[in-house]
Amino acid sequence: MQARASPTAPSVSISYERSLKAYLQTRGLPAARARDDGCLCPASRVDGRTFGQALTHSGRVLGDATTGLAFGLCVGGAGFGLLGVAAATAPTLRDSVRQLQRFESLTSTLGHMTVRQHGRNLVSLCWQPA
Repeated sequence: MQARASPTAPSVSISYERSLKAYLQTRGLPAARARDDGCLCPASRVDGRTFGQALTHSGRVLGDATTGLAFGLCVGGAGFGLLGVAAATAPTLRDSVRQLQRFESLTSTLGHMTVRQHGRNLVSLCWQPA
């Protein structure tokens, strides 16, 4: 994945890209070529289309149409960089969800999360693609 994201195009953070590469290595795929722009700053972005193509291609190579879902389930807080830290260290689950909603665009602008409360004790988190 090498395409830089334009400021308005859907994108993911470089930390999310790195997490995908690490995940794919655990699945037996060799590490993709490192970004050649030399930028290691956390604000770097990867074009969303490029990221999606990498997921699709990886799924084909692995023969697994659920590669993206499996990655999403195991990415953990590391893929979210500082957003993951903020959510993980929030004092309550409510605060954690608020942090995720408030700062989700730091990690990805491929969609957004909505929260729906059903009664007093049931909440659902929904992600809507852009």
